[in-house]
Formats: sequence, structure tokens, C-alpha cells
Amino acid sequence: MLQRPEDAIIKIEGVLDKARDARSQLEADVFNLRTKGGGYEFPQAALEGFLRHAETLLEVALEASGLSSTRIRLIEKWESFEKQKQGIGKTIPFGEADFLESQPLDYLEKVVEGMRIALGQTENGWEAYELKKLESLLRKTAKIVRGEGVVPRNEHDIQTVMTKYLDAAFAEHVTNVNIPGGITSFKPDGGIRSLKAAIEFKYAATRDEVSRSLRGIFEDVSGYKGSADWTRFFSVVYQTEAFESEEKFGHDLNRAAAIDWTPILVTGKGTRRKTRPRRQRKPSVTI
Repeated sequence: MLQRPEDAIIKIEGVLDKARDARSQLEADVFNLRTKGGGYEFPQAALEGFLRHAETLLEVALEASGLSSTRIRLIEKWESFEKQKQGIGKTIPFGEADFLESQPLDYLEKVVEGMRIALGQTENGWEAYELKKLESLLRKTAKIVRGEGVVPRNEHDIQTVMTKYLDAAFAEHVTNVNIPGGITSFKPDGGIRSLKAAIEFKYAATRDEVSRSLRGIFEDVSGYKGSADWTRFFSVVYQTEAFESEEKFGHDLNRAAAIDWTPILVTGKGTRRKTRPRRQRKPSVTI
């Protein structure tokens, strides 16, 4: 049971996110696009179902917020969408942009945005929701890696697994990121362009390696001088034992004034790749 309008907005944003996923799957089908995933057997029916769910929640939220006139306009507009051919699930193709417009989805997004303004929430609601989704996914790194049956031995093993999940969750996830710094360039493992959020993964199989990871983040913080394209940074350290607590990890970063950096420390199984000792060549004997 949603008790506050703010709670309702968060819930509605989550349902609209699923509607966007269904629309993206439809776009892949209609325009024969290479898609990063698609979990709906009938994406058009899924799109309609999510839109109806979001509209119902929005009606309740508007009433609870005292925005009765907006609620009435929503009901009237929704009735007009119902009367159009194909109903709520109708989409309009724009072939030049490989894009499907959903007028009900666009309208719901505008109403939610207006509701946030009316409630005095100046922060971009969609952006805030996406950031929470990103952080939640990153905090599940150890669980996701384990679920894939991977026992990591280095950073690359973790990056490979998480890249697949980030690709599926965020349409604007990219892996080729290079951020110019004051001294050296900062090259994270990936990022979400729409959120201006860069992401890096580090692997630590010993306490010393956890400390080394922290020092590496300090170096990134000191070398980075600001970018209009990347303003948020998530550093995920995967430790194979509970060598350190995230509280202390975050405290050390705060002392370094890394206010744009979000440290995430996770613990999971792992081993360190063992290097084979180099065989010594026998000295040749000349007779």
C-alpha cells in the first residue's frame, strides 16, 4: 500500500521503465534491430499492460496529492487513447529514427513530471530512478557473478559478467570510455551515457589488494579535473573475503573529497591466477 505520493512516483517510474523495455523490444522486432535482450513473449501486450498499471497508480497518486483536476484530465485523455485503433498498446513508427512512439507512454511521463514539480521535487525523477537502479545492480555484483557460475580470478572475469547485465538493463551502456584528466586520462570499464555515470571494477584477493584498489581510486580522483559528459563515478571493489568494510572504504574516500564517487564493496568467491615459475634454461656447454 502506497502511503505517500513520493512513494507512488517511485513505483510508477518502475512500471514505466518496464513499458519502455517492452517498447524497445517492439522496435527491435519492427525495425529488425540488433537488441540487447527481450524477455516478453508478446511485447505489445506487455506494453499495454504496463501502461494500464501505471495509469491506475497515477490516478491514485494524483488524488492523494490533491491534484483532482489533473486526475480528471488524465481520465479523459485515457478514454481518448482507448478509442483509438489498437487502443492503449498502439505505437506509431518513425522509420528514419528506428523509433516507435507511444502516445499514452509520452503522456504519462509528462503527467509524472508535472506531479513532481507540483510536489516541489526539482530533481529529475527519471534520472533519480535510473541512478538507484544502477547502484542496486552494482551492489548485486557478487550475487550475479555467482549466479553465472563464475569464480573470478581477476577484474576481467567480473567485467565480462557485469557488462552483459549492464547492457541488458541500460540502453546507453557503453564500454569504450576515455575521460581526459588534468594529468592522465581516466579510462573506466564502462558507463551509462544518459546518466553521465562512469563505472569501474576492481578485484582484490588479499587485504593489501583492497588497499591498493583504494589507492588506485585516490589516484583517479586526484587526476580527474572534471568533464561535462561524465559527472558521476561508481567504483566496485570485489573482495574474495571480508577484508574491509564499505563504511571505512567510503569514509576514506570522503576524506579525499571524492563527493562524486560512489564506493561499492562486495564480497564473493574468487581466486588469484597463479603464475608459473619461469623455467631456468640450462647453460649451454661448448666443447
